[in-house]
Amino acid sequence: MPRRKTKSFQCRSGAAALFLITLFASAVAAQSKPQSSPSYDDLVQESRNGDPNVNYGQLRMAYAASPKYSSDVDMDSVKKMNSKLQSKDYKGALKAANVLLNEDYVSIDAHIVAYLAYQAQHDAGHAQQQHDIAIGLIQSILGSGDGKSIASAYKVICVREEYNVLNALGLRPQSQALSKQNDRDYDVLTVMNPKDGTTSKLYFDTTISMTYMDKLFKQ
Repeated sequence: MPRRKTKSFQCRSGAAALFLITLFASAVAAQSKPQSSPSYDDLVQESRNGDPNVNYGQLRMAYAASPKYSSDVDMDSVKKMNSKLQSKDYKGALKAANVLLNEDYVSIDAHIVAYLAYQAQHDAGHAQQQHDIAIGLIQSILGSGDGKSIASAYKVICVREEYNVLNALGLRPQSQALSKQNDRDYDVLTVMNPKDGTTSKLYFDTTISMTYMDKLFKQ
């Protein structure tokens, strides 16, 4: 009888070991498979659904890598949107903002106008959502560097983001210079702090938008 118990125990131990080995092998195989990044459309949908864990830096880069990307900002649409907001046509401003967001969901200007329009219409829920998206987008740029040198330049996907950063930091542009190092493009902005009149330089990595423009001109 004891032998049978020992044999049974050994069989069960062998089966358990085989199960663990198989489980480990499956886990290793799963880890070795390349993980696909979510698409731009997927990330946009997550943001529209109010997902608090959206990575807005990833969203901006996904847009820049998508066929929908354009480094050109439709300034006529931006002016129209802002004009309607200033004239207190909040429904018109929101409509214009949504037109822009359907084309370019990472437009910080459009999210800010949408936030202000919702707020003016006492729609606190949607206003907060638009506020959080705008903050998330701006923070994703500010988190890409400190802008104090070429090596720590802010990484932007369009020129408009440079001015979104200046507005967020309360700085005014004074002049602009272009720089190129190690096959990467940079904007160097001289900016002024209106609080004390001091000037400094801010560096922006514009490689994404410049590469896009180069491809357009070569077509």
